[in-house]
Amino acid sequence: MTDGSGVSVVITTIGNTTFLMKSLESVVKQTYDNIQIIVVLDGENAECSTFLNKWKADNEVELCFVKNETRLGGNESRNIGIQNAIYPWVALLDDDDEWLPDKIEKQMIAIENSKNAANSICFTSVQTTDRFQRKVILPRTSYSGQEIGGYLFGTKLGRAYGFIQTSTILASRELFLKNPFTSGLPKHQDWDWVIRAVKLFNSEIIHVNLPLTVYNMNPAQSVGKVNRWRDSEKWLKSVETLISKQSRESFLLNVVIGGIAKDSNIKSEDKRELIKERIQTISLRSRFTVLYLRIKLLTLTIK
Repeated sequence: MTDGSGVSVVITTIGNTTFLMKSLESVVKQTYDNIQIIVVLDGENAECSTFLNKWKADNEVELCFVKNETRLGGNESRNIGIQNAIYPWVALLDDDDEWLPDKIEKQMIAIENSKNAANSICFTSVQTTDRFQRKVILPRTSYSGQEIGGYLFGTKLGRAYGFIQTSTILASRELFLKNPFTSGLPKHQDWDWVIRAVKLFNSEIIHVNLPLTVYNMNPAQSVGKVNRWRDSEKWLKSVETLISKQSRESFLLNVVIGGIAKDSNIKSEDKRELIKERIQTISLRSRFTVLYLRIKLLTLTIK
C-alpha cells in the first residue's frame, strides 16, 4: 500500500544491536510503503553507530540516524526523533519490540477514518509472554470510550484490564509536537503521554483490537519491571488532577502499595506503616474490591 501522507517511525535505543536489528526488520517488512525510519541513539555507542551506518548502506530505506552526545533518556530521545520526522504521521517503536507486517497499514486505515484524525491516538493490542512463558494478548478489555485513567488502571478480579504501550502508538506529528513527552520521567512514560493528550488536548483514542505489536519484555533493560514505587507515587501526584479519584486509588493500590509490599530494602515494620498511611487515603468504595483484598492479604504476609 502506498499513501501520500507517509509515516515516520521513531525508534529509540541505547545500543543493543541484537534487539534493534529485529525491530528494524519488522519496520522494513511493513505493507505500508511510505515510511521514514528515525533511530535515536541515546548516548555514545561505537558498535551501534557502526551497525546503523552499515545497515543504512545495505538497505534501500529512508533512514535518519540521530545520536545524542550524552544520555538524555527515552522521553527526550522520542521528542528529538519526532522533531526529525518528515511525514505528518509518527509511530513509536522501542528497540526491543517488533511489529507484524500490517500493523501500520491497519492503523492508518483506522485513524484516517476517524472524525478528527490529526487529534487522534491509535494503538494496537500486543502479544507478549507471562512469567511462565505463556502467550498473552493485551489488553484484556478493548477500549471503547472509557475514562482513560479507569481504562489504564482499572481492574477486574484483581487484574488490570487496560493496556497501552509505547510501541503500539501512532498519532499525528502535530499532536506529538503540541504534547511532547515529559522530559526526565523515569517511569510510566507512555501512560503519561496518553493521559495528557486526552485530558489537555481532548484527543480521541482508537483501538485496533488486533495483536499487531510484539511486546518483548527485556528484564535487563526494562525500567517498567523495576520496583521503583517512589517514582510511581511521585508520577501519580503529577497526574492526579487529570484522572478520576477511583483511577488514582486503583493505581495507588496496585502499583504503589503493591510496590511497597514487595520492596526488600524496607524493614517489615516500616512497610506496614507506609502501607497504612496510604490505605487511609483510600475511599470505602475502593476497599470493597478484589484488588484491595489482595493487597490486604499481601500485607498480612509481611514478616
